[in-house]
Amino acid sequence: MKIVSWNLKNVGNNKLANTFNPAITVAGLGNNVGDYIMNVVMSRPVWNNILSAALPDVFVIVELKSGGSTKGVAANGTAIPTLATLVAGMNAVANAGLVPPNTNPNYQYAAVLPLVIGYHETVGVIYNTRSLNYVNSGILRDNVNNVNFLPRAPFWAEFTDDGGTTYDLVGLHAPPPGGAPPNFYKPGIQYANVLTRSTQLDLANQMMPENTFVMGDFNCDPTYTYGNPAVGFAMAGYATSLAAVTLSSMRAAVVNGNPQPSNYLKDAYDNLMHAFPNGAPVGGVTERVPDLIGNARNVNVAPVQPMYPGNVVMLLNNYWVVSDHLPVIFEF
Repeated sequence: MKIVSWNLKNVGNNKLANTFNPAITVAGLGNNVGDYIMNVVMSRPVWNNILSAALPDVFVIVELKSGGSTKGVAANGTAIPTLATLVAGMNAVANAGLVPPNTNPNYQYAAVLPLVIGYHETVGVIYNTRSLNYVNSGILRDNVNNVNFLPRAPFWAEFTDDGGTTYDLVGLHAPPPGGAPPNFYKPGIQYANVLTRSTQLDLANQMMPENTFVMGDFNCDPTYTYGNPAVGFAMAGYATSLAAVTLSSMRAAVVNGNPQPSNYLKDAYDNLMHAFPNGAPVGGVTERVPDLIGNARNVNVAPVQPMYPGNVVMLLNNYWVVSDHLPVIFEF
């Protein structure tokens, strides 16, 4: 199973057509934002220095733009064509080079109907119909207090595989940090710590809790605290396989003199939380945040040439056209 989670910063269909500095295109990184996303999510050869060759089974898109603000209603506006464009792009890559009927026996993608999670925002879930069967979806609520999670509800989608095993996947966008230390990360930590009040995330309600994955922009790291005395991140029963303080959010500008990657990355906001009660599954897990700036290459020259550090300002500025967050990739 391979899961990709990516906060794509208010992504709509028009954004997918946005172009880059010509140096990005000439290097083979992508002709526009949509092409760049496909290169990363579908593990195309331009990124074979840092990504596995496996195609994803699930792609979760955080900050997918939608109309409306009523939580739980069907997403509308640009959310629908954006998902359709991304699904078509993923299928085009999966099916490339195949003869008619041009369908990959192992990979064919579709999207779950998205729901509004907050003001003009939803979460997109694209899945491989050859490995997963869609069962159900919805926004998560605080079932203990019978209220919505604020300011944005997590989006939950449930699948089974052909053997009947259930997988629950949740995409979320936590509230941003704010205020003076020691309370700067209080909003994200408080948000994470009550998520298990939802029936779907309370591990006591699950037959196979190890098949529940919660991902997205947490706007904090599981090692952070707030307050005095300190209150820690405590999403009951869940853990991450990322190293502590794995940087994933972009700086506004390069900070010369900082060591890589803190010269262009700012904080550790993105994660995938999971619950493996008896340790990792057979074969283990790999969870990582691929550094798409420090590992960018020009693959259209021989030999292939690294673009960092000589082009770090250009790389950062152009990455902002795509997003202000790096993706999280989880494989097991």
